Amino acid sequence: MAIHLFTSNRLEILARQCGEIFRQEPLPPLEAETVVVQSRGMAVWLTMELARQLSVWANCLFPFPNKLVADIFRRVLPENGQPAYERGQAGWQLMEVLAELKDDPLFRHLASYLADPLKRFQLADQLADLFDQYIIYRPDLIAAWENGSEEGGWQALLWRRFTARYGGMHRGGMLARFLRTMQHGAPAGLPSRITLFGISSLPPFHLEIFDVLSAHLPVNLFFLNPCRHWWGDIVPEKDITRRLVRSGKGAAALYLESGNALLASMGHIARDFLVLLQERDCLEEDLFAEPEESSLLASIQRDILELSCSAYGEADDSLLIHACHSPMREVEALQDHLLALFDSDPSLSAADIIVMAPDIETYSPLVQAVFGLERDHPHFIPFSLADKSAGADSPLLDAFFALLELAGGRYAARDIVNLLANPLVSRRFHLSAADGERIRQWVSELGIRWGRDGRHRQELGLPAYEENTWRAGLDRLLLGYAMADGHELFAGILPHGPLDGSEAELLGRLLDALETLFAWLSRLPGHRPLAEWGAMLQDLLADCLAVESEQEGDLPGLRTVLQNMGETQAATGFTEALDLRVVKSWLHQQLRQEKSAHGFLSGGVTFCSLLPMRAIPFQIVCLLGMNDGDFPRPHFTLSFDLMSRAPRRGDRSPRHDDRYLFIEALLSARRQLYISYVGQSLQDDATLPPSVLVSELLDYLAAVCPAGEQRAAGAGLITRHRLQPFHPAYFQPGGHLFSYATENFQAALRLAAGADPGAGFWQGLPLPAPCQPGTEIELQDFLDFFAHPVRFFCRRRLGVELAAPEEISDDNEPFALEGLERYRLETEMLDLLLRKSDTEGQARLWKARGLLPHGKVGEIAVRELQDEARQFHGLLADYLAPLVEPPLFRLAIRDFLLCGRIDHLTEQGVLHARPARLKGRDLLRAWITHLLLQVLPQEVVRRTVVVARDQTVVFRPAQEAARLLAQLVDLFLQGQQAPLPFMSETSYQFALHACQGQADRAAKEANAAWQGRYGAAGESGDPYLRFRYQNEAEPLDQGFIEMAIRIFSPVLAHMKEDHDG
Repeated sequence: MAIHLFTSNRLEILARQCGEIFRQEPLPPLEAETVVVQSRGMAVWLTMELARQLSVWANCLFPFPNKLVADIFRRVLPENGQPAYERGQAGWQLMEVLAELKDDPLFRHLASYLADPLKRFQLADQLADLFDQYIIYRPDLIAAWENGSEEGGWQALLWRRFTARYGGMHRGGMLARFLRTMQHGAPAGLPSRITLFGISSLPPFHLEIFDVLSAHLPVNLFFLNPCRHWWGDIVPEKDITRRLVRSGKGAAALYLESGNALLASMGHIARDFLVLLQERDCLEEDLFAEPEESSLLASIQRDILELSCSAYGEADDSLLIHACHSPMREVEALQDHLLALFDSDPSLSAADIIVMAPDIETYSPLVQAVFGLERDHPHFIPFSLADKSAGADSPLLDAFFALLELAGGRYAARDIVNLLANPLVSRRFHLSAADGERIRQWVSELGIRWGRDGRHRQELGLPAYEENTWRAGLDRLLLGYAMADGHELFAGILPHGPLDGSEAELLGRLLDALETLFAWLSRLPGHRPLAEWGAMLQDLLADCLAVESEQEGDLPGLRTVLQNMGETQAATGFTEALDLRVVKSWLHQQLRQEKSAHGFLSGGVTFCSLLPMRAIPFQIVCLLGMNDGDFPRPHFTLSFDLMSRAPRRGDRSPRHDDRYLFIEALLSARRQLYISYVGQSLQDDATLPPSVLVSELLDYLAAVCPAGEQRAAGAGLITRHRLQPFHPAYFQPGGHLFSYATENFQAALRLAAGADPGAGFWQGLPLPAPCQPGTEIELQDFLDFFAHPVRFFCRRRLGVELAAPEEISDDNEPFALEGLERYRLETEMLDLLLRKSDTEGQARLWKARGLLPHGKVGEIAVRELQDEARQFHGLLADYLAPLVEPPLFRLAIRDFLLCGRIDHLTEQGVLHARPARLKGRDLLRAWITHLLLQVLPQEVVRRTVVVARDQTVVFRPAQEAARLLAQLVDLFLQGQQAPLPFMSETSYQFALHACQGQADRAAKEANAAWQGRYGAAGESGDPYLRFRYQNEAEPLDQGFIEMAIRIFSPVLAHMKEDHDG
């Protein structure tokens, strides 16, 4: 007997033949069929095919080759008491052996790796995998090492030391024993029949085992062979050219031919396997069938089948290539394409479509965002995602690893607050979303930056300052609860409060959470054996995370891995104490990298990764992410991989695997192959090349078509999409671009209508008037409006708040007083000087609030603030006067009532002091106050002074104050129906120079204020102004010019600089 080899270019034909064998030669009812596959997806597909063919299909085992070989060895070989080499355990064992060999001269070049436990673990893990490959692909090398060979240098010594300690039993040695045992006949207990299905490659190691077994039991191998002719000797054209140059002979003399260019270039894996099969004495049965269709795709498949390169006719929709600007646009274009397919062919089912990508993790959130519609949505397409990592979307694992990442760190405020906001952590400590926001506010108000306390900072080698630590902030909250808010220190602590009942309860829960978390985060650093780590991390899981039903699916897997840490230590004998970095790296491998086939062929469109041995036929095959550099996937060969120095037929090659995957995808498509890639730059729309495999396909089509690639592209093979899905080109009748999205259609209509590019969201203005005659207008609202009219409109009329929620701006303690914080403290210092209060005491309060740099730097900063505040106070000396109780007023203007109270009123008039450069909004606030002074019925000094660092301004009496106020009220009402084209600083800079007849300078200064100057941000960075002037709208237009002059010209006409002061 021998291996019975069935070959076909159609997987469904192989499945039909397999079913016929099972039907005609059934096994005993209680004996399971053994069908070897190399992917779970293939097992699912074959199960469905056999059930469809045989009506009933059950009691079948689908082992992978390695699992079946291990099972056969266990049945055939007697126990010898030695543990066999196991990849999962060998990493730990090699790590221990490497530590013992670190001083050996052969390992001197690895000293930097062996000195660091994490690097040593990573090296040992790589070596464990490499040795496992040597056992399968280079058993002769392993045998030579065991016989004393020094080939490979340090690796040979490492292997011998490893086998001396842990035993030399491995699959290479077991194969030799297996072959000797099988010469005396097959023992009882072997499967009655072995079927290998859909396998495109096997190492010689496995092939020899199945060849030996075929002498004792039926072994049927169903091989998907893309070509009916012998193609084991074909060579890619580039290799032919290289060999001709080296030999100096002709191709005929060297017997070189490429046959079909695609097969020669991409079929390396299957070609090697075909040659290995031919070296065996196989019983061959060919089941080839020509494609029945006459499409372009079928022509390519027929060329591969016949090992030819024949010309094809006009391009059709059987092969489509789409170039997009981003992965998101790829998925959006795919959705429209699938909807068009369903419209054109009602018989097409979602289960007839497979979508594959090099890494489905990249596309998973995009697919869920685009295809995750409600079932009653007209564009709903059922789909499933397969091949996702076991912990890819696991909140439990995210929270678990977030805890581990913080251990031994700085306990930065942002990190701790984000951890408390994690749903599993917040649920454990009974913190709601509102509680999380209040905690975030507390942290910002208290100036908590990092560090548990001063002692924690000292442990990290830094001064033991308590300021800006969690302990300092919590002490302020606790004292605030006990004493309410205060402006006096108690035991060096400034109370922060008062806290009401609910906040006090929240503070209690926060203290419980932080004490628990900090206790664990302090315990985790250190060195422990695997078993101790496993027990400790299980306790951490129970103490810090609360898992509900939606996360329970991930909990058993995590607990199993943690429990297995003790078993791994017992099985490997590895007792070295490990630090947390090594444990985290190992846990990531165990929990994050394992792929799940769940979701494959589950009834809808299947989204999955491009994996080997998945040449399952579908009506529609779609490939996403066929980008240059992404597919074939990058693979880096280890510099110490001895196999790469002398490759042999049948060796593993991820790059060759990917090249053959492309051929398999092309052959698996029955009706259409859809390929998309990121072919246009998001930045400048430059053309980007596709994967080299797509380029080879285009080159192939160009070679067999006289018109070349240009004809292929012009015939519709390559579709170049627009950057945005609402581009009008998608909705042009008869265009090659199309879209089913109603919302994009509406957006395209607006875009095609040629609306003002600055309108966008703002179309449909003005809004109805918000105020009825007789309505009161608060002075503060009036002032806020003119300080920022667009912000006022968004907040008051639209209810739009563009400012982000209060965030923790920095995780570092203050090292210097700069920017807005410096201005605020200087303003406080100035107020103390004006009230003639103690400035030294204020410095102590600032320190308690965590506002100052630590140590001497903070003391120097306070002295600088005091000097600057005193200097500015000197500028105010001539304008200081006793304060006057400001009268309340209600002024009737334009049928409205302007009411409020004037601030900063003294016996000499109104004094506005700003310890900074004078800004447009400062002038406007003072100007409005000045106009009110002119029309107040009460007896007050009608004088307004503005003192800034760079200038002092005094306003002249305004004879037409009532009229000017009425104009401002008109603008206030107008600005609540549509945003005014007015930006306080930009408009001020323009008006300042335009009113002096300097038009060019006015435009220059306005542009500088808008864009920013000397590294400082301009008003264009304001979120509300960005929102208003979106889509590249011009802010400094004629409307801006008119509004700037209208508002600021009266201000400039009535102000004068006071040089005498």
